[in-house]
Amino acid sequence: GGTFVARVRLEQVGEYLETSLGLMSGSNDISVEELFIARQALEVPTVRLAAENREESHIIALRDALDRERRTGSRAIGDPDEPTFHQVLVDATGGGLIGMLTSVVYRILASQRAADDLPAGYWSRVDDEHQAILEAVEAGDPDAAEAV
Repeated sequence: GGTFVARVRLEQVGEYLETSLGLMSGSNDISVEELFIARQALEVPTVRLAAENREESHIIALRDALDRERRTGSRAIGDPDEPTFHQVLVDATGGGLIGMLTSVVYRILASQRAADDLPAGYWSRVDDEHQAILEAVEAGDPDAAEAV
């Protein structure tokens, strides 16, 4: 006998949350619009924290991700050797709860979004915004990163 303390890791909570919210969005209990609102609410602290906490390795990885996404047109999540711009940005925050929540929302949106539903020039505008975010994060300017 005895007392046992179960430790729950942030990754486990993220997996559970992603599965649960993914099921809810798949059955229309949560709309894509609600997910976009959540994403916008999480992006502000994410870019601020990334600008404040980033290391030089994050800048290199952000450049690589942005170049790859522009070149291939792919924002696919999955290959740990080729993280997306958002994955690197989240990593640059220093992790923790905001990083987990942001990653979960990004992955659910990526699975729900159909490329055919996006307006013309959408990805070009995203790339331009990502470039501006990269420049602000590299400069260590959280206000400029947030303003994008």
